[in-house]
Amino acid sequence: SDLFQLQLGPPTRLEPLLQTSFAERSAEISPDRRWLAYQSTESGRFEIYVRRANVVSNERWLVSSGGGQHARWGPDSRELFYAEPERGLMRVAVEAGVEWKAGTPMRLFGPPYLWTIPNFGGRLYDISPDGQRFLVLKSVDTPQPSTIVVVQNWFENLTRRAPIPR
Repeated sequence: SDLFQLQLGPPTRLEPLLQTSFAERSAEISPDRRWLAYQSTESGRFEIYVRRANVVSNERWLVSSGGGQHARWGPDSRELFYAEPERGLMRVAVEAGVEWKAGTPMRLFGPPYLWTIPNFGGRLYDISPDGQRFLVLKSVDTPQPSTIVVVQNWFENLTRRAPIPR
C-alpha cells in the first residue's frame, strides 16, 4: 500500500504522495503543516517515520525503534504519539523549527489498553483537542455467554406485542 493525496480541484484528482516498494499507511500531517508522520515496513515491520509534508526529497527520519503504528500529532505539533503493539502508547517530544529534531520515545501507558486489532487498520486511540486526555479502548475480561437467545420473526412479534394504533 502507498500514500495518496486527494486534490480537491477542480478537477478533483487522486495523486501519489509516497510510493515505494514497502507498505506505507496511516499518514498524518502535523498541525503546523511541516511534517508527515506515517508507518512503513521499510525496516521489515511497521515503524513510524517522519518526513517533510511536501515530500520533495527522500529524506526521512525513523521515530520508533520497537515497532510502531498509527501516529497521531499533538495539537501544537510538539508531540508525536504512536502505538507500539507490545509496549503501549509512546510519546516523542518534537522541537519546533525548520529542521526535524525529536527526543527519545517514552512509554506513556500500556496494557490493558488495546493498540491493534488483527485485520483492522484504524487507529484505536485519540487525543483531546487540548492534548491533555486520551480516548483508548480497554481490554476487559468478560465471561463467555453460556447461552444465546435467537429470536426469529422478531418484527412480527414486536407488532403483536406493541401494535401501532391506526
